[in-house]
Amino acid sequence: MIAIGTSLGGIDTLTELFSYLPVGFPVPIAVVIHRGTTEFDYLIDVLQKSTRIAIVEAHDKLSISPDEIVIAPADYHLLVDKHHYAISIDAPVQFARPSIDVLFESVADQYGAGAVGVILTGGGCDGVYGAGKIKSRGGAVLVQHPSTAQDPGLPQAALDAGMVADNLSIAQIARRLIALSHGEYNMEDDFKCDIDKPLRRSEKSL
Repeated sequence: MIAIGTSLGGIDTLTELFSYLPVGFPVPIAVVIHRGTTEFDYLIDVLQKSTRIAIVEAHDKLSISPDEIVIAPADYHLLVDKHHYAISIDAPVQFARPSIDVLFESVADQYGAGAVGVILTGGGCDGVYGAGKIKSRGGAVLVQHPSTAQDPGLPQAALDAGMVADNLSIAQIARRLIALSHGEYNMEDDFKCDIDKPLRRSEKSL
């Protein structure tokens, strides 16, 4: 499972990332973007315009399916088990609900080495602890290059914590996700795909 966390600037960044992922992408994707109860009511509609992969808002007991992107509801934590999503109104974590840490830790617990955490633009440090959990269980962690982020605070916090040795453009993150989804990359090896080669139009969803 791929878990993505973002905050300020996240809508534009997710739109770009999703535009690179092909239809039939075989791994489920769960996303936390920090938002309050009345913010971004248009979020699903805006993101859906970037991809033909189905984008839905999570609800309790929603089945986990490949070729689907699930977004945490406003003011609810998002968690996973092996077959379903769950939502929670537990107290905010790092001042956030939904919290990236909550999602990442849940995905790490359930998927172990099959977990992938992606940290994108945003402020604060919500997501750094959860990324550490994913990494400690053998999963992969990918971080947006701070220089490309609308708010570099969260990506920089992840780098400062030693989550990864490098940081990536959004196109590079997409290419690595595609490689991971096809079993062509693991964290112990050199990349078997050309991560710096621009994605061709035919590789995009649209």
